[in-house]
Amino acid sequence: MKVYVFDYRKQKKRLLMASLILLCAALFSVMFYQQQNLATTAKKYAIYKVKTDQKVAALTFDISWGTEVPGPVLDILKQNNIKATFFISGPWAKKHPEFPKRIVAEGHEIASHGEEHVNLSQYLRKMFVKIL
Repeated sequence: MKVYVFDYRKQKKRLLMASLILLCAALFSVMFYQQQNLATTAKKYAIYKVKTDQKVAALTFDISWGTEVPGPVLDILKQNNIKATFFISGPWAKKHPEFPKRIVAEGHEIASHGEEHVNLSQYLRKMFVKIL
């Protein structure tokens, strides 16, 4: 029969090294999990600038009232072969459906300006979703 005696003093360095490796692995796992979690729950910000070597600009228009400006603007954009994004409010689009149709037909983008022209930061999330 063999008897094994564990001598702590002789194995001290190995135990310390194994403990440090386990601790580092645990910390790395926690940091990796938090990073993944942050990537999916981080606050999203509007993109207002993109790094590029090209000389480009994004042209946007907000339309919530009136019909005097959109027609001439669309004419000028068409003459110069320029594309733009039009942020349109819901009530205006319902009242003047010919403009959104023309905007799309001429290859421009339409984005939502909401149902009302309000400061959305003053609303609760439920109300915010309802307004959009």
